[in-house]
Amino acid sequence: MVRWFTKVLRPQFVFGRCGKTTFRWTLPLTQLVVCGLVLWPLRGDLIPRVEASFASYWSGKVPEQAVRFSSCASTDEQYCQEQNEGIRLCAPPSVNLPFLLFPFSWGVLSEEYSGPWAPEGLDYKIWWAVSSPFTGIFFWWVAGRGIDALLAARKGTIFPRIRTAEAVLGAIWAAFGMWFAVMAVLPDSGESGTNPCDILGVGGALWTLLGSAIVTAWLIQHRVHKGSVRS
Repeated sequence: MVRWFTKVLRPQFVFGRCGKTTFRWTLPLTQLVVCGLVLWPLRGDLIPRVEASFASYWSGKVPEQAVRFSSCASTDEQYCQEQNEGIRLCAPPSVNLPFLLFPFSWGVLSEEYSGPWAPEGLDYKIWWAVSSPFTGIFFWWVAGRGIDALLAARKGTIFPRIRTAEAVLGAIWAAFGMWFAVMAVLPDSGESGTNPCDILGVGGALWTLLGSAIVTAWLIQHRVHKGSVRS
């Protein structure tokens, strides 16, 4: 398994087989750039908070959490600013929605769950926004492999080969994304106004398609392989 993984990660292996840039390499890099551009206007607030949070593990002093991102807006201008910041913070975990499987699974399975985990003194929404683009590299790499496999299947080629584990991940991501997409369109009677994290529903629809593409590619390759064996 390790030998296969290191083999398919080598650029000369990819470009030698395909002769061009593939989705499994461009999509992870693209989402990093997009998330970076979305969070760039907030860098003046995010970077000091993250630095203070990690520094607290050495100093032993827990930094105070600023309330800018969760304060009640008193004016229309502050309300619009709060909404804009909320959307920017929710965009990276929305683009990398499978990242949320970890905190949600922990919340369901743990009896001592008291809220999403985040480093000391750091709001969990900020932590999700900062960390999800890096964990999303793997998610988008697998999704890109599924898209590449679908495109290759149109020419009758089985490359890259989608493994059963990837198909299982795709099915889980598709189901998880569908749940977010459905929850986003259901009316919420408990809150009034616009919730910035409704954008997670868009990410849910996106990953429903991406997860389905991975599973579809696996099914097509499995069918083509069985047909070639019989012939």
